Formats: sequence, C-alpha cells, structure tokens
Amino acid sequence: MGQKIEIQYWDQVAATYETEWYLERIGYWGDWIEKRVILNRVNPQQDDVILEAGCGTGRLTRLLARKSKKVYAIDFSPRSIEVLNKKTRQEGIQNVQSLMCDITQPLPLSEAVDKALSCQLIQHIPTEGGRQQALNNITTCCGRKAR
Repeated sequence: MGQKIEIQYWDQVAATYETEWYLERIGYWGDWIEKRVILNRVNPQQDDVILEAGCGTGRLTRLLARKSKKVYAIDFSPRSIEVLNKKTRQEGIQNVQSLMCDITQPLPLSEAVDKALSCQLIQHIPTEGGRQQALNNITTCCGRKAR
C-alpha cells in the first residue's frame, strides 16, 4: 500500500481505533497483556524522556506519559495525532509532545531520548531500506541513557 493510501486509511479509522478497530482484532485481554508486556520492558521512570515512533492515537503514549518525564509521540497520520492530542487534553496529560512526521526521515526532536519504542510500525514500511532508515532514525535520537 502506498504511503498516501496508508495515511488515508489510518486517518479514517483514527476516531474509533482504540475503542473498536483494535479491540475487535486483539480483544480486551490481548490489549491488556500487550500493554503490560510493553510497560514492563520499557520500564518508564519519572526522569525518562521517551520516543514512541508510530504512536497512532496514543494507546501506549498515555500510559508511558503517566510514568515518565516526557514522551515524544510521532505518527504520519494527521487524524491520529489530532485524536491523541484530544485524549491527552481530556485526561490532563501535559508531558506529551506530538509530532506528525515520517519515521523514515530525520526526526525533529529538541533533545535526546532515554528510551525509544515502536510497536506495530516497522512492518508497515514497504521497503527494507525504509525500515533500516526508520531504525537508524530512532536509535540516533537516543542519547543520555540509551538502552
């Protein structure tokens, strides 16, 4: 699927992604288990600055933000970023900086991050070169206590 078509698709499902689209495919317990596994692996700390590449509507972003200093949440879907921003406002989360950008391009972060994660993103990048560039961009952002 071309990038423009993929962006259109994610823009279309953004409003109901967490409540319908995702839960229909993975189920409540699958969602719960995935979140616990990711939180345990990332182990966010209060002084961590975290990058989430391919944040979508912020299903994981909001969990990470509650346990860390700051989360950079990036996605290429404008509508997903809008939904993320709305949810963080509604939930009173103020330490998320959302950015609409393409992970295969240099990332416009204003500081190095301590930890980075990307869930369910890499398989959507159609070329091996694009996947490698995305991984390079993510690791380039890590700095202070990169793990």
